[in-house]
Amino acid sequence: MSTSGQGVAMGLKSALLSFSRGTPREAMRARERSVADPDRTGELLAEVFPGRRLTEVGKADVDAVIWPPEGMVFAGRFPGLDLVCCREWIEDPPTELTDLVRRVGAGRSATAHLTHSTVDLLAFARWEDGVPRRALSVNPDDGIVQDLGERLPVELPYWEGRHPVEASGTCALPFSPLELGGALLERYFGVEGDHNPDGRLVGSGEVILTGFRFW
Repeated sequence: MSTSGQGVAMGLKSALLSFSRGTPREAMRARERSVADPDRTGELLAEVFPGRRLTEVGKADVDAVIWPPEGMVFAGRFPGLDLVCCREWIEDPPTELTDLVRRVGAGRSATAHLTHSTVDLLAFARWEDGVPRRALSVNPDDGIVQDLGERLPVELPYWEGRHPVEASGTCALPFSPLELGGALLERYFGVEGDHNPDGRLVGSGEVILTGFRFW
């Protein structure tokens, strides 16, 4: 089921935010073959999106909805793990989520992973008890938009030029943002597998989220 970051990255789109003790990968492995409780998940989304209207629409494995349909959110509240997949955050630097993280995730770690293959965007952040410890936002045109905190071990080979961009096209970075995004997705969320043409990832185990349409 494993793959390299490059294998995952080709059409990668993601919009994940997690709250856990430790990494979301560890928490998700502990929750494999778990189904989110819709009532507790509704409580989570009331915290994340106060005042929004929500209508439950069904369930899906997290691999299928790391990039949910427009106007929908997929989420799950499990023991030791809250996970939300929502496109609304894709256009902002990851530290724009800090107020939300402090409101919902007090006393826990939070991790955001946001990628968009159309513009080769990567935004990633880790918080500890509401304090951003690492925040990165990069794209090929602008280069570094945000680079806060100490670079993570998984990042270092990319910054050191060991994963160079192919000669075609131009990139203001020494690596492809999506390739680094794939490596971060595997390292922190344990999402592994071949990337499908419809924009879905498969292969990390069964963590079933509840979907809602919201406005």
